[in-house]
Amino acid sequence: MSALAEALIERRREKMTLDALGDLIRYLRAAGEERKAILAITEGWRLFRPNWDLLSGYRDDTALGLPPAGFDPVTGRLGTRDQDTLRARSACERDRQMLAMADNEQQFRFMLDAANQANASFYPVNPRGLAVFDSPIGPDRPLSPAEDRARLRARQHSLRTLADLTDGLAVVNTNNLTENLQRVVEDLSFYHLLGYYASGVKMDGKFHNIRVCVTRPGVAVRARRGYLASSREEMLAARRPPKWRERMQSSGPSGRWRGCRARCRCACRWPQAGRPQAPRPSMSWAKSAGTTNGRTVPRWM
Repeated sequence: MSALAEALIERRREKMTLDALGDLIRYLRAAGEERKAILAITEGWRLFRPNWDLLSGYRDDTALGLPPAGFDPVTGRLGTRDQDTLRARSACERDRQMLAMADNEQQFRFMLDAANQANASFYPVNPRGLAVFDSPIGPDRPLSPAEDRARLRARQHSLRTLADLTDGLAVVNTNNLTENLQRVVEDLSFYHLLGYYASGVKMDGKFHNIRVCVTRPGVAVRARRGYLASSREEMLAARRPPKWRERMQSSGPSGRWRGCRARCRCACRWPQAGRPQAPRPSMSWAKSAGTTNGRTVPRWM
């Protein structure tokens, strides 16, 4: 496998992990105002930034809209490849550009803000314990000691940041997992959930610091460091009705249904004169009438 393919695969896996954690936070936000704990078993992330080097050194004519030339294996003539190959190469090129320009560090910061708004705390646990190297020694050629230490430091720093900025605990760089997991259990078992309404709140979309102090000696306080205020645009967007309600209330030229009323009737078909037969009741279809553009349009259901 080439170095480019390995780099893109690693970027894709990291992005998929961050996307999954973001979806989990959005789900927990709707669960209520109580504190939520997320136990993440992970080795950490490198938090890739956009890398222009991944876009260079590889030329693909399909990115420019030019079909690749080649010999037809049947006729032996010079021509272009089939359309399936073109579509596949175009999709690979789009993925390469997207992954090369992905900013996972920025997505990580947005995830921390969303976790604080959802009152969710992360408790990351590194199952490797006391790690010495980030990459394996073999069978491929290992990285240089300086680069390997930088990668290991970045992974551990991401886990500590994830725990510190969401009021959690990080079990990192230790082989005593039992004692540290017991600390996590105690932290989740004894806590006070306090809330207050800040005075003079500004809807500026900025981060505001919070400092919590107690007068009792010997008490360690761990609290959220601040909150991200909503902007005026976000507040107005939250007050707008859903789009489906706007479509139902509108009467555009597309002929959408504004209202619907239905009626159902039952009729009995009697025999003709001179033919004594038992009446055979027959049920008609339910008929509904909708209004579109001010006109009543019958519709059989």
